Amino acid sequence: MSPDYLSKYPNPEVIRTSIQTAVPDAVTEVMEFRSETTLIVTASRIKEVCLFLRDDETWQFKLLADLAGVDWPDRACRFDVVYNLYSPKQNLRLRLKVQVSEADSVPSVVSVWSTANWHEREVFDMFGVKFEGHPNLTRILMPEDWEGHPLRKDFPLSYELPQFTHNMSDRPEWLEDGLRWFGDRQYGSGLPQSIPRQGPEGKPVAGWEGRPPEEESDNSEA
Repeated sequence: MSPDYLSKYPNPEVIRTSIQTAVPDAVTEVMEFRSETTLIVTASRIKEVCLFLRDDETWQFKLLADLAGVDWPDRACRFDVVYNLYSPKQNLRLRLKVQVSEADSVPSVVSVWSTANWHEREVFDMFGVKFEGHPNLTRILMPEDWEGHPLRKDFPLSYELPQFTHNMSDRPEWLEDGLRWFGDRQYGSGLPQSIPRQGPEGKPVAGWEGRPPEEESDNSEA
């Protein structure tokens, strides 16, 4: 592919100055790494910055390509919310970040890019970050009665036996105490060292460490 077609990132200082003129004091830090530009934005000003970047004739960031979360549990403002923007007109990309604590919320940008609706719901579901002004901030991946947020780094780990055709009848059951069972063995947060080798009707099943035992051929005694 010709380099002319590859998207680029804007000059960090140029875009910072442009935003500063329209939304003063919104950008607190500028970072450039491997020619990628990242702007750290005050959480309360993120919607204003996004509106400017979308509508400004110079930039025209019409597409929110992605919105994601990052957990830094040892930091006071524990979460990063990351916005990856794209300008089809200028063939430019830009990354915005805001930092937010568990107690605070971030202004929703659904009114700026409608695609943010499901993105923000996923970050809420996986990390617990709240988006003020979101039209329907509910879980999108986990059940409504799920407790906790699975992509937080302090979320307890568990183990579920992978399901294959040879062990479908031995599906583990979810118990009230949150532990996984397979056969007569109990698994907590660690991985099992072994699993029962006998399935229904005495048929052998796969172990954690290996493949299903090969069945003896019908003519093995021949």
